[in-house]
Amino acid sequence: MRISTQQIYTTGLSGVLDIHAQVAETQEKITTGKRVLRPSDDPVAAVRIQQVGIKVASSEQYNENIGTATTKLAEEENLLDVSENIIQRIRERVIQAESGALNMQDRIAIAAEIEERLGELYSVTNSRDAAGKYIFGGYNGETQSYVQREGGGYQYQGDSGQNQVQFSSNSFVNLNDSGKSIYSEIKMAQGAFTTQASPLNTSQPPAKITAGQVTDQLAFEGETGEQYQLTFNAITNVVPNGPNYTVTRISDGVVIGDPDQPYVAGENIEINRERFELPLAPVAGDTFVSFDGLQGEDYQIEFDTPNTYTITRQSDGTVVGLPSQPYTNNADIEINGMRFQIIGSPETGDSFDVNYSDSMDMLSMVEQIVHALKDPSDIPTGDFSSFVAYTLDNLLAAETSLLEARVKIGARMNVGESSSALNENLIYEGKKNISELRDLDYAEALSDLAFQTFVLEAAQNSFVKISRLSLFNFIR
Repeated sequence: MRISTQQIYTTGLSGVLDIHAQVAETQEKITTGKRVLRPSDDPVAAVRIQQVGIKVASSEQYNENIGTATTKLAEEENLLDVSENIIQRIRERVIQAESGALNMQDRIAIAAEIEERLGELYSVTNSRDAAGKYIFGGYNGETQSYVQREGGGYQYQGDSGQNQVQFSSNSFVNLNDSGKSIYSEIKMAQGAFTTQASPLNTSQPPAKITAGQVTDQLAFEGETGEQYQLTFNAITNVVPNGPNYTVTRISDGVVIGDPDQPYVAGENIEINRERFELPLAPVAGDTFVSFDGLQGEDYQIEFDTPNTYTITRQSDGTVVGLPSQPYTNNADIEINGMRFQIIGSPETGDSFDVNYSDSMDMLSMVEQIVHALKDPSDIPTGDFSSFVAYTLDNLLAAETSLLEARVKIGARMNVGESSSALNENLIYEGKKNISELRDLDYAEALSDLAFQTFVLEAAQNSFVKISRLSLFNFIR
């Protein structure tokens, strides 16, 4: 078989270059300390390294999330602690104000301190984080959480949203609490009411309604609550035929809601916030013993003309007081022990709602304490001792709200600690696994390098000798 000189050189050079590439690759592995430099080195190990690396990176990110969340939660807890201290101090001063040894000037001085505390609490509720976002604004961190309403009271401008952060592959934790859940839903021992303008009002600039306050607790609550009676009618009163009932108010016989309301066995019936369940099979003519409706009514104020308004009770549409009452800008309006004002120039058809509520925001509650201490005529019950009694109950409810929020924060921080320990373990095990798959066995690599170097030298020497095999060497 003939072998050309070019073929000898090509084959020899190719062999030398291949072995040289193996030596270079082994040297690179020794330099980097890695056995798998590219997927072709070990496809199975390369895939596994990538999978484990993703899990490790995720665990490291979770721990960064935990660090950020811990800082934010600790900041919120500190603000709640400050709020709790403020409420406790107000509570102490209210108890002190009940002392018979104090005169009106002493109580005004106490009111002045509570007013300062109110300003401090207002600042706390509008605190911002390091990024400049309002801590208690819910999702709406760009908008100030609480603002003062014209004519008194405070309004929450945020929402009830809670941002979440991931602590582990299957653990999501709330990063914040909304001011609504902590500061705006304080259960009131004596009830309260809310006011709002209809979004459909057309006056420009929009007329406003103040937060108002209860001025006569007895009138606000009603003497014993309304009494109602529920009577079942003939099944033919409705189409399709079936059980139906009518609710009437005993005091005046007015029908509450629609007559002949369909009845479904087992479903709750609710009348003026009182919920109950009836026997499964009532028949026409059955009448159930009257019961006391829960205190509080909802009202709507609608302007007949820009200068007159009519107040109606929303449960039954009954006109309260006289229809078309004259309107004076910012003058007191009183309904069943509630006093408030409407500010501006309403247009015909504009309406405002006054709704019973069993809760109030913490800021407005403290503001009413200040007003009552400065002017005893603002005390709804007319009795200072009873005012102190239910005020202490309200302050206790405020402290409870703050404490419950702190407990939740503590629980989240505990979850963060346990999740961090779990993530650290996953990171350690993952890196250990990656090391076993990727890291180089130096003893084996050095042995391979020595062998490959020996082979390279042999190939180079043999190539030199073979390249000298030429006919020209025999012609000399």
